[in-house]
Amino acid sequence: MKRIFLLFGAMSVMLSASAQFVVDYLNGANEYYRKGDYASAVEYYEKYLAGTGSDQLEDYNPYAPQKPKSKISKTAANPLEVTYRLAECYRNLNYPSKAAPLYKKVIDTKTKSYPLARYYYAQQLRALGQYPAAGQELKQFLLDYQVDDAYRKSANREVKSLSFVESEMKKKGLQYYTLTKSRYRLNKQGANYAPVWMDNNTLLFTSTRSVDPDAKGKQYVNRVFQAVYQKDTALIRPVYLPQAGEMHQAAIALTPDGKTMYFTGWSLKGDQKSTVIYTSRKEDGEWTNPVALGPTINAPGSNNQQPHLTGDGRYMYFSSNRPGGKGGYDLWVAAIENGQPGTAQNLGPAINTADDEQAPFYHAASGSLIFSSNGRIGMGGYDFFQSKGTIGKWSDPVNLGYPVNSIKDDIYIYTRGTAKNILSDVILSSDRDAACCLELFDLQRRIPSRTIKGSVVSCTDRTPVSGVMVQILDAATGNPITTKQTDANGQYQVVLQDPRSLKAIAKMDGFADTVSIVSVPEEMEIDQLEFSAGAFCIRPLPPPIPPVGTIVEIPNILYDFNKATLQAVSFPVLDSLANLLIANPNTVIEIRSHTDDIGSDAYNLDLSNRRARSVVEYLISRGVKTEQLESKGYGESLPLEPNKINGKDNPAGRAKNRRTEFKVLKN
Repeated sequence: MKRIFLLFGAMSVMLSASAQFVVDYLNGANEYYRKGDYASAVEYYEKYLAGTGSDQLEDYNPYAPQKPKSKISKTAANPLEVTYRLAECYRNLNYPSKAAPLYKKVIDTKTKSYPLARYYYAQQLRALGQYPAAGQELKQFLLDYQVDDAYRKSANREVKSLSFVESEMKKKGLQYYTLTKSRYRLNKQGANYAPVWMDNNTLLFTSTRSVDPDAKGKQYVNRVFQAVYQKDTALIRPVYLPQAGEMHQAAIALTPDGKTMYFTGWSLKGDQKSTVIYTSRKEDGEWTNPVALGPTINAPGSNNQQPHLTGDGRYMYFSSNRPGGKGGYDLWVAAIENGQPGTAQNLGPAINTADDEQAPFYHAASGSLIFSSNGRIGMGGYDFFQSKGTIGKWSDPVNLGYPVNSIKDDIYIYTRGTAKNILSDVILSSDRDAACCLELFDLQRRIPSRTIKGSVVSCTDRTPVSGVMVQILDAATGNPITTKQTDANGQYQVVLQDPRSLKAIAKMDGFADTVSIVSVPEEMEIDQLEFSAGAFCIRPLPPPIPPVGTIVEIPNILYDFNKATLQAVSFPVLDSLANLLIANPNTVIEIRSHTDDIGSDAYNLDLSNRRARSVVEYLISRGVKTEQLESKGYGESLPLEPNKINGKDNPAGRAKNRRTEFKVLKN
């Protein structure tokens, strides 16, 4: 019997010790949760649940969190509370496949103690690509949650975002994008993000991989690494910053000469996380001790992070939750003079929202600011947006869409693209293909070639003209692109790799060179592979201008009887004269009109003046400058032949005397 009591006593001690461990797990988990150390909190909450006989979730060890959020009670004493906190941990660690079923457990209890559980559950479903289910949960949340606050506004935005996601996944032109996970061990371990090209072959990025794989307790600390590309590999090594200690380092910016680095440093002090922008200089091949920037950048009492320098080194963009913003994290900019950043300026409501804007990047070639935001309609989480303009004058940001963005977080981008194709050479970070962590991806967008089709016709009768050499130039720069010859139908075509307006110059023997501007829209639809340039006409070269003083009769000029009204038969020859004068803008002529001797001298003089003016008016209507024309009527005073011969009427002579001429006054 004594042995039985001893055995029972030993078991009681063991159970008591086990219970104490369970209590310790819970207390430890709650403390880690309160500090925002969600990775550690997950481990201890799972041990607690396992110790209480609850289902134990598989182990998880993600990278250190960058932005703690806590919106629930700081005490957890019951399994439902633990379940909710565990879901919150996984959500903040960007692990939707773990978070979603935990939120679902809370929702299924029909408790009203966690009104945001359904909102977060919908977010996790969206991140898992379950759009219809996510939409249903959001609609139910909006029915249940009647508080007019940021969560309700966000839920309404999420509903619109789901429609945006579905449209983006079906949009045209996806075949022109190539997205691949970066090679050469860039994504070997942990999180890898915030890429910055130091030069054509050297990439700096942030990683939570171990600096020393054998050093315990140092995993998942954010460090700066350097990858030097050589042929088909990349040599990766950490960038050592003296006295960094256990401080996390991320989001690098370099001056144009590569000798000064700015970066984000952060650490946990108690339950407070503080991010600060530091600077370090390269001297004798080594980086100096990091020094925190002054209060113009590191505003006291706020988090300041993710510096980015413009290519000329004149401005620093960064993200901060300092007072004076629009809410959450805003983007700010400060001018740099003599190596020192000046007073920071908020980029304003055109860029910033009530939520978070982070990771700015300025693309000088296109004059665009690219940044990540979770406060606009998008694919989900953080999306990349592009805004064109200058400081103080930004256009409405445009979501860069799928596949640049995903249904998870897309944050930090660096593009070496052109002004015409900003996405031709991109490296970005996203957790789209991982359970938790950001990874580096290479992205290229190929702009499809477009065929520009046009034709050349005769200005006289609009018939096609074959054999015309059409020289094609860039309308903006005047640089030649190619030369084409019109076919039997007077047509030509040009294949362009990127849309741009063209200048077409038609050249052909016996014809005047003709210039046409072909306005090709830069923002063509991605699947618009052909564009019609229309037809432009060429004119035959006019005959040479006679010497000054020469009088030339204009044939086939007829008027209505006893009137100054030109008959239609006169138009072709007058059109030719108009072309001659247009081609010779310095020439001045006098239009001269004559009559026979039927009627009085006064009548015939008036009639001839009116007929001469009628010709001048027609020529002006065809584009001849007014200052090139004068008119004068001579009546019957200058006959070419006798109106009568031996007292008899001379019809042939009268016909010759009724004429219209021009005299060259200036050439």
